[in-house]
Parts: sequence; structure tokens; C-alpha cells
Amino acid sequence: MAHILVVEIEPLSAEQLCKSLSRAGHQVQAALAYEQAHQILAGSELDLVIAVERQGPGPVQQLLEATQRMPLAPAVIVLGERHYDYAVAAFRSGAADYLRMPCSPARLQTAVQTVLNRRSRATLSIQALHQIREQIAAIQAVLDRLEALEHGAVQERSASNGRSPAASPAASPLFLGPLTLGQSRKEVLLNGEPLALSPIEYRLLRCLAETPNEAVHFEQIVAQTHAYEVTKAEANGLLKSHLRNLRRKLPPGCLVTVRGVGLMLRISALAQPDLGPAALELEFGA
Repeated sequence: MAHILVVEIEPLSAEQLCKSLSRAGHQVQAALAYEQAHQILAGSELDLVIAVERQGPGPVQQLLEATQRMPLAPAVIVLGERHYDYAVAAFRSGAADYLRMPCSPARLQTAVQTVLNRRSRATLSIQALHQIREQIAAIQAVLDRLEALEHGAVQERSASNGRSPAASPAASPLFLGPLTLGQSRKEVLLNGEPLALSPIEYRLLRCLAETPNEAVHFEQIVAQTHAYEVTKAEANGLLKSHLRNLRRKLPPGCLVTVRGVGLMLRISALAQPDLGPAALELEFGA
């Protein structure tokens, strides 16, 4: 059952429309003037408005504009007996359908059911979208919390080991051609555009950027990214997924594995968006 408002200035026609819709099981309310219709719109939750166009397109246009400003706008079917241009104007203003008068009860019922079904699907889609947004916000909150915990753990290990992490607040910005590394992961730019990095990705890139074009041992990198003292094999395991993600975010050939030594940030590759197959990254390994 839908809540329907019938807007018709002729009482007899309004009564007939209301009776026809009520027999179909809908809750129907009538407004015999457009001023009354606007008052009902402001204080009621409606599923559908049926507006009969008898005074030209002006009042119907104002009614359509009013429904479009509502949080969950009711659908509007316009009944008119005028020319094609009026129907076009109604559709452009947001009407769900336009029926020529006289309109049989069967034709009206079919249009009402079609519009209500369409509105129901749209409402479900909007509700699903809101739920997805809420879930994304919840997931992001969890990720932010995990990042904060991870950052705190790194800071704690760094303090106990007597080290300063590569991403310390006092670190000076680095400018390497099109790459700018600020004091935090939220201040990283590539070609003037923000580069989204995780905390470990930022510390990894910062560590390599401190000595560009020079290989840094895997163990040294882990000491900066995780504040761990590890073997070379352990360092490979800790860095593998982070390095893979970071390589996806940088131009090809920027991060080079120097076998038997470590990783190197190649500055010349930063300014080259596509270096071709010859510049594919070397496979991560010993």
C-alpha cells in the first residue's frame, strides 16, 4: 500500500481519482488547491503525487520543484490534456510519468504501479548505498586505528633501540624531481598530485630517498620501517608485500633490486611515466 496525494482543483474529478486509487488498496489524500498540496508535502511522507494540470504548467512546475527539494522525494505523475511541450517540461522538472486526459482507471493503475515499483527499487538502491558508505567508514576507522597502533609500536621499538624512525616529525622535506616527501605520509606528492601511502610504505620510500641512486641493505630498511633487527631473509619477508604495493604506485623502474645488496630508488625513472618492457622492475629476492 502506498501513500498517494491527488492534486486536482475540480472536486468531482478528485473524488473519482481517490476512489479508483483507494480500491487498489492505496492510502489516498486529496488537495483541491496547489497551496494545500504544498502544505501536505511539507508535513507528510508521501510515496506518490498525482497532479492534474488544469491551470497551465506553472503550478505543476512549482510542485515538482518542491518535491525535488525533499530528502526522499515522492514520485510525481502528471495528468494533462494539453500539448507535447507541457509533457516535455514536466519530465525535465522530474515527473515520473505524464498521462494524457481523459485517462482510464486501468491506464492510471498501470502507471501508478510501474512508478511505485521503480521508486521502490531506487529506494532500496539508496539504502544499500548508505549501508555501503557506513561499512566503508567503519572499515576506514579500523584501518586508521591499526595504523595508529602500528605507528605507536614502531615508535616504541625505535625508542627502546635508541633509533629515530625515518619518518620522525622533525624530518625535513625531500624534493627529488617530481617527488616530494613531506614530514608525514599525508604530505607526499608525485607530479603535483597526492600519493596515498601506508605508514610503512612512507617509511620505506623515505629511507630510500635519503640516499637516492644508492642501494640500501634490506636489513637497514627494516630497521627504519619496523624498528626490528632482522636477518636478510627475514627482511625480505617483511618488505615483500609493502614493496609490491609501493611499486604499483610509482612509475616503472623507480624501485630497483640490486641483487646481493638491497634496494635503490632511481631518480631518473621518476620523471618517466612509461619506460617500456626493458625497465620492468627486477624480481624481489636475494
